Amino acid sequence: MARCKAKAKSGSRCRAKATPNGYCSIHEYPEKAAELSRKAVEARRKTAAEAHSQAEILPPKTPDELLGQLAEVFAELKSGKLDVAVARTMANVGMVILKGFEVVDLKKQLEAIRDLLNQRA
Repeated sequence: MARCKAKAKSGSRCRAKATPNGYCSIHEYPEKAAELSRKAVEARRKTAAEAHSQAEILPPKTPDELLGQLAEVFAELKSGKLDVAVARTMANVGMVILKGFEVVDLKKQLEAIRDLLNQRA
C-alpha cells in the first residue's frame, strides 16, 4: 500500500493511504478538507449550544422527577432534537443522581430501624 507523498504540518510524511495520483484524499482535495473541517466545527458548536440550553433544566428533587426528565431526553434524542453525546452524558449524570436518591432512601430506612430498636430497648 502506497503512502501519500505530502508532508504533514509537523514536517513528517503523511501516513494516509495514497490514491492513484500519489496523494491521499485530503491532500488531493485540500478545499474538501477545509469544508469537512468547517462542518465538524459547526457540529461541535451546535452540540455545545444544545448542552448549554439543556443546562437550564432544574435539578430533580425526586426519583419521579428524574425519570420524567430522562424520558424527555429519550424523546428528544429519538426525534433528532438532541445530540447523542449530550443525551448520553445526561443519562450518565441521571444514573448518578438516581444512585444518590437510593443512598438517601437507605439512610432514612436505617434511621427508622434504629429509632424502632431504640424504642424497644
